[in-house]
Amino acid sequence: MHTIDIIETQSTYFLPEKLSECSPKQLASVAYYIFLYQAEQLTYKEFKSQCVYALLGMKKSKRQLTEAEIDHIDANVYQISHLIDGFFKIEGNSRQTLSDFTENPLPYIPTTFQNFKGPKDIFYTTFGEYVLALDAFGTYQRTGDIDILYDLLAYFYRPHFFGQRLPKSERLHKYIKKQLKSTYFGYIYGFYIYFSGFQDRMANQRIYWEGQEIDFSVLFKTDKNHIPSKLNGLGMKSQAYVLAESGVFGDLKKVNNTPTIEIILRMYDIKKRDLDQQAYIESQEKKHKS
Repeated sequence: MHTIDIIETQSTYFLPEKLSECSPKQLASVAYYIFLYQAEQLTYKEFKSQCVYALLGMKKSKRQLTEAEIDHIDANVYQISHLIDGFFKIEGNSRQTLSDFTENPLPYIPTTFQNFKGPKDIFYTTFGEYVLALDAFGTYQRTGDIDILYDLLAYFYRPHFFGQRLPKSERLHKYIKKQLKSTYFGYIYGFYIYFSGFQDRMANQRIYWEGQEIDFSVLFKTDKNHIPSKLNGLGMKSQAYVLAESGVFGDLKKVNNTPTIEIILRMYDIKKRDLDQQAYIESQEKKHKS
């Protein structure tokens, strides 16, 4: 967290150093401006300025300011705005949002009539929810259709009683999606940023689970000897079918109702055993050649 002291007013402000330090309300504001920036509706300079005002809770004065006062404020905001660079990483010629969350930063999403409760983390969803969300996530990335983002959230957020989410249903999904469209769009895009970061962690980083470092990225790497067909695969949905056929978790319905982390750990265990077997065979082949 950055500490900012304003000498003129003897005030101290705190500005998040990274997205995970934002409150839900702050994240929603920043996410909305990220969306506008990515849609080229804001320049990068305008984006950073808007973020500074939102994160510090600053409001433009209703008093008629002199030109000197305006220049002084703009200069201060511009200087502070450089701290917003920490929300991004540079890849090539583009800025990629740094989603550093280790759990869902938006546990509740407010709508006109009620709050909807989301999961603590994607790992704690059911595998069926995760598969549906992955499909929506991929579709949005391909098409940019905003309506799909509301589907993404409606798969996870539901009304709750005593902290427990109601069971999912198609009818409830449609109701939630409609209600979500009444809320501030920053909450919607904020969850998308979190989900995108979760996928990035899964595919590219090591994750600590119950005190152990696990490299889930092996699940997304193709065997070097594998020659794919020209047909499109089913992604995670195919894993649901494979596990249902094996009967380890039961039929397809039971697989889809199993916690996502249990399915991912099972997939990791199978992949690790395959890699161990492959490494053993290669070591034996080298031994026989020498």
